[in-house]
Amino acid sequence: MKRGDTPAACAKFRESDRLDPAPGTKLNLALCEAELGDLAGAWQLLTSLEKQLEPDDPRRDLVREYLSQFDQRLPRLRLDAEGELPAGLLVKSGELSITASGFGVPIPLNPGSHVFEVSAPGRVPRRYQVTLAEGDQRVLRIQAPPARDLAPPAPARESRQPSDSAHVSQRSWGIVALGVAGSALLSSLALGLQAVNAKQAMEADCQGNSCGDAGMQASERGAALARASNITFIGGLALAGVGATLLIAEF
Repeated sequence: MKRGDTPAACAKFRESDRLDPAPGTKLNLALCEAELGDLAGAWQLLTSLEKQLEPDDPRRDLVREYLSQFDQRLPRLRLDAEGELPAGLLVKSGELSITASGFGVPIPLNPGSHVFEVSAPGRVPRRYQVTLAEGDQRVLRIQAPPARDLAPPAPARESRQPSDSAHVSQRSWGIVALGVAGSALLSSLALGLQAVNAKQAMEADCQGNSCGDAGMQASERGAALARASNITFIGGLALAGVGATLLIAEF
């Protein structure tokens, strides 16, 4: 198999392995993956294949030979804890996920650069980058990610501002209502006095059941003033009640 044909051939072996994972297909696929630089994938395939083959299968020796070759070339990285680690800590690199219980065990990885992200609840993720060469045996010491800064709570006064504004507005409307009510009651009193004066003018001009033009006009004016006084008085009382209710409700 030519090197340029490797990707296409590997794709065929992957499809064949998916449909019928025969030992011969798995072996060819492992060699393809190694040719493409996926030593870790090839090593895992061969490890699985060694367990699959019968003890008397002549391919076992060939599989073990390749395993030995790949095992020497395959770099490994061990994660160690540096200091106390928080609960829920997780280390991720691509599809690889490792919890704190997986620390201390050498992990077979492909040669090249690897980025590890360390996260934990309530913590800011911390990242490490490691470059591995073939055959490397490295140790990466993992520190606890820094605690995430929490936003300070809003001052108590700020949370009360809307309520305070509502109280101020309610109090202001209550005072305004009482002021208008006072003016209405004063107007009612003034109208009542004018109605009394009109009645006196009517009585001065009328003799028994007979009234002159001035008496009739005074009578009509007095009746109108009396009605206006009553209406203004009732409105003033209503506004006074509203104003008092608004002020009392604030306490």
